[in-house]
Order: sequence, then C-alpha cells, then structure tokens
Amino acid sequence: TRAEIDVTWKCHHSMIIDNVSDFTHAFLHRKYQPFVDSKLTKVDERDDKVYVHYETKVGRGKISGLFVDRSRVDTEQMDLCYHYPYQCSNTGDAIKHWLFVLPIDERTTRAFFIFYFKPLKVPFLPVSIPKPLMVPLMAISNEVLIKPLLDEDRRAVEAEQEGYEEHFAQPIAELSPAVHAFQELTVRKWQAYLDRE
Repeated sequence: TRAEIDVTWKCHHSMIIDNVSDFTHAFLHRKYQPFVDSKLTKVDERDDKVYVHYETKVGRGKISGLFVDRSRVDTEQMDLCYHYPYQCSNTGDAIKHWLFVLPIDERTTRAFFIFYFKPLKVPFLPVSIPKPLMVPLMAISNEVLIKPLLDEDRRAVEAEQEGYEEHFAQPIAELSPAVHAFQELTVRKWQAYLDRE
C-alpha cells in the first residue's frame, strides 16, 4: 500500500534532500519518533549516487509503533540513496519511500513523497491488516502522522533557508559526512549542467 504527499516548501531543493537523508535530527521528531538512536555506519559515493546506511530504530512512535510487525520486518537499520536528483529509502524491504523534488526557484521547491508499506499489523495482535483496509488506514495516517511529521521538516528547512540567506558568507556548520556527500553531488551535477550550457 502506498501513501502520497505533495508539498511546496520555501527552501532550496538540496536542503530537502539533506534533511530527509540525515538522521541526526531525531530531537526535531521527538513527538512522532519515525527514527531514534541513529548511527551513520556507511557513506558510499558512486557516479551520480550517494548510498547511506544507518543503524537506527524505525517506527517507534506511540501510535505508528503499534502497527509495525517487528517479528517480520527488520526495523533496526535503514538504507538510503541520493540518486541525483531523487532520494529513496528502504527499511527491511517493508517500509520504503521515494522523494522527487521540483525546483520552482532558488528558494522554493515542490516535493513529492511516495511511501510504500507492506501490510501493517493489527495493534496488539500478530495479524496483518487486510489489504482493503490499508487504503483508508493510509488516508488517516497521512493526516494524523505523515503530514504533521513532514511539517516539522518543513519548518526546519525553511528556517535553514532564512538563516542561509541572512548569513550566506558564513561557513556552514555541518558535521555529517553524508550531507557533505549529498552537497558535493548536487554541486557537481549543477557544474556539469553549466558546462554543457
């Protein structure tokens, strides 16, 4: 079953890619806890792709955690890929997402999120939710969990955009080697475009 979210955020598209690929901001999502205790264990750059691996605990929220069948899904790690210009993730081949970004201008981006879920479980029971019930459940989940969670990211990246515009000449305080790899790939692709033009 899939969930689709279409949003427009007031920030550069690279900030969205950086945000959804960097799991060092669990504090921002402390209410929903889509991931906790993340440790970056691998960054692998190949051609137009940056692969990232995290040891993390996925889907630990008070509500969302009730629906994940940990007996059948490995939620202790996640693989991400920035395959320029797209981004995707995979948790145990059961929870996946794709992110497509459409730059509108240098500070506005339309983002399309597609989330895929293998059947979730009935809370407190070792039984999967029947597929016909997954569609209305995902519609509710979009409104109650996914959109509010993404809105936390929106507020963060829009504040980051404002900070960048005010202090663009200052060095960026970024410690994650994954984010540096994403930014280098974006700059490399932009330079290749300029060279062609």
